[in-house]
Amino acid sequence: MSGTEYGCDMIINNYLGQLMESYPEKAEMLEWMKYALDNRVYYFGQHFKTPYEARPLKIRLQTRLASLYQQMKTVAVSYDGAVISNAYFNVADYIKKEGYRVVLPPWQTGNISKGAQETLYRMMYADFNQVILSDEFQQSVYRLRDELKEFFEKNHTPFLLLANDLTPIHRIAIDVCKEIGIPTGIFLHGLPARYDSVDDSRTDYLFVWGEKIKENYIKAGCKATIVVTGHPNFSSFTISELKPENVVVLSRSINGAPSISDRHCVDERGICLQHIFAVETALKSVGINHAVLRLHPSENPEWYAKFMDKNFYTLDTNPLGYTLGHAKMVTGYISTVMLDTVLNGIPCYPYVIDKDTNIFADDIVSPFCNKPEFPTATSVEELKNNLRLGKCVTKEHFDGYINSSFDVSKITQFIKS
Repeated sequence: MSGTEYGCDMIINNYLGQLMESYPEKAEMLEWMKYALDNRVYYFGQHFKTPYEARPLKIRLQTRLASLYQQMKTVAVSYDGAVISNAYFNVADYIKKEGYRVVLPPWQTGNISKGAQETLYRMMYADFNQVILSDEFQQSVYRLRDELKEFFEKNHTPFLLLANDLTPIHRIAIDVCKEIGIPTGIFLHGLPARYDSVDDSRTDYLFVWGEKIKENYIKAGCKATIVVTGHPNFSSFTISELKPENVVVLSRSINGAPSISDRHCVDERGICLQHIFAVETALKSVGINHAVLRLHPSENPEWYAKFMDKNFYTLDTNPLGYTLGHAKMVTGYISTVMLDTVLNGIPCYPYVIDKDTNIFADDIVSPFCNKPEFPTATSVEELKNNLRLGKCVTKEHFDGYINSSFDVSKITQFIKS
């Protein structure tokens, strides 16, 4: 079997596809490593707060010291018969309430060997050529895999629930569990910005927030069994006190490592600037002369400050709850923040640059692409009209995307006795 045939992730015509062809004997390891390798290649530029390349010495030292500390310490944790989970939104607490013990993965608590911890660090931070060319590194990866297999078997692990199926250690753990018959799942960590037949398909189960999300994954060819659970936060999220004062603009952030595995998809950072100036133009046309710009946590405010109109934008530095609590309207790029917005009755006007406006733009996915029912503006003129006419998104536009309640039994039914 050739490298490009090893897995459906690896048929892409880019550097990684070439590596799969050049080193077919390392195809499995390269597939596990895809996300970490993409970080080394694509996660660069001052628009990121902590880009992979040229990280400040202080950050590099802190990362290394944290890794060494993790290797030396061990949290006293009993894993025998315990569900292993690092899913977001405190899902573990809900599983515990059903009578199960739930613990973080052993690679997060120091309950793997020092050699395995060192391999994890090298996966993320060793030089690219060392990862690819070193037979010793490949051997260490397989020792890590064997150690995880022994760990899961020894501790009678009944279920593995993860936040994603992209990072190398997650990829390895999922494959190990499949080999020895331990059920695995992903609890969706954000409103999907992409649907494909590869990502979120690697575990046995994919737990999603609503029936419409399930339908979208099925249409995209998702191979996991998709189970609708609701969401522990968004099913009951409220802001205690609303003081509508500001117009909030959500930035158009770009990914470091691509999160799409079935095609080659890399963002260009100019679209970030195109976005904020387009929204500014639309807002000014309806008499709004100042807005608060809220960046994604990965973005560098110092970089934006060099490009944005400081007479129009003020960078937001507040917690999300405070920002939305003081928002009289929200506009800008589509994200899960929009759910927080509409569930609290705050007017929301999404704006997305499409491929007609910038050929490097992403595909727009449901529900945001469902025009005319869903009022997503894809041009400045369309955003102007939506603002003038008050055509904003309401919680009804997300009907079917989030259940009214969270049912943890939809997850616990798959835990092995």
